[in-house]
Amino acid sequence: MTKFVLLLAVGVGAVLIAACDSGSDRSLEGFVVTSATVGGELADSVSGDEASCLEEAMGDSAYQAFRAAPLAESGRDIANMRAVYDCLTEDNFLIYVVGVTLVWSGGWSAETEACIIAVAREQPEFVYIQIGLEAAVTTAREAHVYLLDYVNCLNDEEKIAFTQRTFSGPETLDPSALLEILAFIPTAEAACLLDAVGVTPEQLPQRIQADAGGGFVNELLSAVPTCISEETSINIFVADTGKVLGGLSDQSQTCLKAFGMENYHFFELVAGGQAAAQAMPAAAVAAIVDDGLRMVECFNDDELLALQRLITARVLRQP
Repeated sequence: MTKFVLLLAVGVGAVLIAACDSGSDRSLEGFVVTSATVGGELADSVSGDEASCLEEAMGDSAYQAFRAAPLAESGRDIANMRAVYDCLTEDNFLIYVVGVTLVWSGGWSAETEACIIAVAREQPEFVYIQIGLEAAVTTAREAHVYLLDYVNCLNDEEKIAFTQRTFSGPETLDPSALLEILAFIPTAEAACLLDAVGVTPEQLPQRIQADAGGGFVNELLSAVPTCISEETSINIFVADTGKVLGGLSDQSQTCLKAFGMENYHFFELVAGGQAAAQAMPAAAVAAIVDDGLRMVECFNDDELLALQRLITARVLRQP
């Protein structure tokens, strides 16, 4: 049996795959995963050795449950994902993972899926990171290449959806988080915001805490374009990025701040949300997205790993 030499050279899972991959292969090439596709369809499409390995690895009861359940649901169970990883050939596993994760993401076009499978074959280690199998990965160097190649597979509409899911803020802003942001910005800009909504610094915490409907916070946010400078907006973005990624190096922070000032149109697009995207042709929005996502070149290896986990949580909507 001819293995995918380039993929195996990465060293990810070679021993585990070999343990369950005797006999003739059956490729999952062309196998389409939808929200209704069940595990039995997968098991019946791979080789007998792979299917037998799945049953043995899961145990009879769990295997029967896997066969009956939609792959998009059973794939969220890390034990099931690990069993499929252990038993399928590398290529079959990558096709399976791409199919499942595209269902999680809301679905891309068939052309996009084929492109992402090709990217996954070239850089399988980042597929494993994406689904939580980091232990199988020995390095995450050049992670930005995978991310940018992944995004380049998307058509214009898909790029816009990807960006809105990845960079959208929370639906509601925690009062303590808002107060923290206001304390972070320059005094003159904070005073401008408070004047715009007619409150004093002493009144602010109480007004935010009492803002059950979000109207006061929306008033504050509507004053941001007038009161908050581009530099401050980028500084807030960099600080928040460091917080959600578990820290940023000084070099990464400096790079991101410079990048943000040079590509502020991307941050305006993100802040404007769906309304901003709809106000321009899709091709123009996609070009802004392409510019903005080059920011990943500012991150070091550890930060890129954290970014992959963030994308998984936001784009794939994993619980």
